[in-house]
Amino acid sequence: MKKTGGIFHDRFIVLDYGTADERVFLCGASSKDAGARITSIVEDYGIAKYNSVIAEDEVEEAIADLKSRVYELKKIRLIRKREFN
Repeated sequence: MKKTGGIFHDRFIVLDYGTADERVFLCGASSKDAGARITSIVEDYGIAKYNSVIAEDEVEEAIADLKSRVYELKKIRLIRKREFN
């Protein structure tokens, strides 16, 4: 599940992003409430409007991944430093 930084409140399901078969669905209810309440999932055919949000989220996700890797490398370095002291 991806966050939109408050740009959208509703939930979106994106299938086959970046391919010719890309499809976007609007889901009114939270995924955690699926089946508990009446809701709708509707396909949105004007998908170009979501591209900037998805691309921005991918950049943020990549940055978070890099930060996590740097953190892990620092932990490894600290452990090795302790082993040699």
